[in-house]
Amino acid sequence: MSGTWKWCPECKALHYVKVVPPDWRSIHFGSVRRNFNYSNCGDPIHFFKRKMKCMDCGTKWYSAEFKLTDLKDLIETNEGLRADVELMQEDLDSQRKEIGSLKTSLSIAVDGNKSRDGIIETLKSRIESYSKTIELFKDSQIELTLEYEEKRGELRELKDALKVIMKHVETEEV
Repeated sequence: MSGTWKWCPECKALHYVKVVPPDWRSIHFGSVRRNFNYSNCGDPIHFFKRKMKCMDCGTKWYSAEFKLTDLKDLIETNEGLRADVELMQEDLDSQRKEIGSLKTSLSIAVDGNKSRDGIIETLKSRIESYSKTIELFKDSQIELTLEYEEKRGELRELKDALKVIMKHVETEEV
């Protein structure tokens, strides 16, 4: 069997593959360079792109060939990114725990506020009740004061009358 021994992304195994030449009839002049050398938006990684076909399953895909040092740099960058992602995940887990603690604290504070609001409403109701009672006492005190003054006046009249009677009694000899 002719071809190159490569990893097939569909079969997930090593198989013989062959290079699929471009269909030159469907390519417009100037839209594809004949040397197939590419650079990713001017990045320093240049590669040679080819379309491959698995001789076992028939799957087609593009492969890219580039310098081994570029691959090593990409692997190192990937490892660094994975380490960063792990640190970010740990930080995220820590932040989630902190958020959970804050939610618990907030819940306690909200419950405390509800309790405080209930106490305030109870106290407000009691104050209103006491205010009404005080007003009733004031009204009663005013009435009692008026009644006291009235009785005091009657008592004076009785004292005066008693004095007059006592004078009559003293002046008349029994």
